[in-house]
Amino acid sequence: MDLRLKLTGTFVFDTPLYGLAIKETLPNRPVIVASHPAPVPLIQELLPDGLSVERVVTMSSTSAAVQAVANHEVDMALTTEVAVNRKLV
Repeated sequence: MDLRLKLTGTFVFDTPLYGLAIKETLPNRPVIVASHPAPVPLIQELLPDGLSVERVVTMSSTSAAVQAVANHEVDMALTTEVAVNRKLV
């Protein structure tokens, strides 16, 4: 942590589980991933070995990201368990 910064508060609310959602099989090329901007760094952490990202399409929410997969607009979405359980994919 940068020593010039001082912690003034903490976030103590549990967040939903994040994961990568697909509708069908993945293409044999780098994938296009939809995500809300905030959790984008998680994509590389969660991406299975052997896959690479062509680009990230930013969405207004994790629900919008998973809807983009359902609509075949992108190959994969970084989304939450809550959004996936809405049965869009």
